[in-house]
Amino acid sequence: MPLLGMGTYRLESCASVVEEGLRVGYRLIDTAQLYRNHADVARGIAASGVDREDIFLTSKVHVRHIKSLRIAEAVQQILRELDTGYLDLLLLHNPVKNFTQAWRDLVHCCAQYDIRHIGVSNFEEHHVDAILHSTGVPPWLNQVELNVFRQRRALVAHHCTHSIPLQSHTTLARGELLDDPALQAQAGKCAVTPSQFMYHYALDQGIGVLPCTRSSKHLKSNFDLLAQPAVVDVDAQGVQDLHRDFTFFKRGAHQASPAAAPRRQHSVPLSSAPLSSAPTNV
Repeated sequence: MPLLGMGTYRLESCASVVEEGLRVGYRLIDTAQLYRNHADVARGIAASGVDREDIFLTSKVHVRHIKSLRIAEAVQQILRELDTGYLDLLLLHNPVKNFTQAWRDLVHCCAQYDIRHIGVSNFEEHHVDAILHSTGVPPWLNQVELNVFRQRRALVAHHCTHSIPLQSHTTLARGELLDDPALQAQAGKCAVTPSQFMYHYALDQGIGVLPCTRSSKHLKSNFDLLAQPAVVDVDAQGVQDLHRDFTFFKRGAHQASPAAAPRRQHSVPLSSAPLSSAPTNV
């Protein structure tokens, strides 16, 4: 799975963007039932001329299907709307009511439908512990809000312990803090722009990113990040000082709070199980 993918959040009419992104070189496309753009993603893939087998396609189950435990129905709908016989990765979009049973149901769907990998999105440590305790099946990936202003060091350490890769959404903090003086100072030290610094903050520690843009210029410049050497020392004090636990989402929103579950200990660090490899647990 590529570290750098193409996000489609808030891109409801995105067929041409997806087509262009694939022609630029992107091979990971991230979508969701919530985004209401599955059909456009499918059209963009078809128009690109890139073989489906060369594309890593991710979607997410809407919270209404999680709450009502209509997981199989959601899987069928997603496959139909994306006009594909299989999904590379399917995530539960949020840890809402019934998420542990929804995870069990998603595990079972892998045997009924061609779902190559399953994972979660916006899960905190205790949510992951709950599904591990309930099923013994770890998520293949957790997609979360993570950036220099919300560094999530406890979550990163927890997922390293459990060998669960992370993928960042809202990597640029929606672009609202690019003028921050402290960020600009750190970016200047690395001879990169503030946005490049924020992407590198994730990429340089093996955390995937999903740039989302309609701009042809930004599609290309974001893709070129992969060719750049690592520039961010995440343990440097100046980088750590950027953390403010800043979030764009209401804390606790769309989340159920399970009872504490015992943690399973693993010895493999996240760095030895990069996103480019393929765990075989699901």
